[in-house]
Amino acid sequence: MEGAGARAGFVAGCVFGIGLTICEIFSLLESRELIMEQIEIQLEHLEYLMPNIGSLLKVMMIVGPIVIFLTSAIFGLLFGLLYHHLYLHNPRLRTMYGALAGVLFGIFFGFTTNMPPLSRVKTVVICLVLGSIYAVVLLYLHSRYIEIVQLDLNRLQISILEAIKRKKLKFAELLNAVHVDEEKLRNELRKLDDLKLIAEDYQNRYIIKDAGKLLLRGQKERKKD
Repeated sequence: MEGAGARAGFVAGCVFGIGLTICEIFSLLESRELIMEQIEIQLEHLEYLMPNIGSLLKVMMIVGPIVIFLTSAIFGLLFGLLYHHLYLHNPRLRTMYGALAGVLFGIFFGFTTNMPPLSRVKTVVICLVLGSIYAVVLLYLHSRYIEIVQLDLNRLQISILEAIKRKKLKFAELLNAVHVDEEKLRNELRKLDDLKLIAEDYQNRYIIKDAGKLLLRGQKERKKD
């Protein structure tokens, strides 16, 4: 289930990156003369052969937007994981968590992105607008991915999750709680571990993870419906 946050965040980051890249390209085009003057001033102090300023500007217009897009995608993924972690603790607050992720995302890029003709305030405002788009895409895709990964657990798996939700149990204790043979219990525990729904602590006790609690809650709600 962790992949839901990563995938949603990555795609939302790409959407954000496309928007910010377009703004950056327009910014470079609008401030082309100013940038060339600044480059000339910097290169005047160089003793070796000066590179062609026009070529440097072209490189900046290619490399800059690419770096911005890739950075947006990477940080989008990380913020997606953060959102997913918060979501698992309390799914009812997902809208607030999504909005928070969008605001933080926008502020981060607002203060780390330079658009020469624009003031820092205007850059932050643009990034906050793009951040709101990031939040909408993140919330939408995450909800879709969560629906896809909602699994139908069998009765034994539900019994295992319910047992270790009430109390951390060692294998022998869990065996007595669910009343099945050892081999069958080991197989089911392996499956639940592969799904990242349970884990073992340092005392070899089985514990339920947030994803397991969420999935167990979803199973109960579906039964009520």
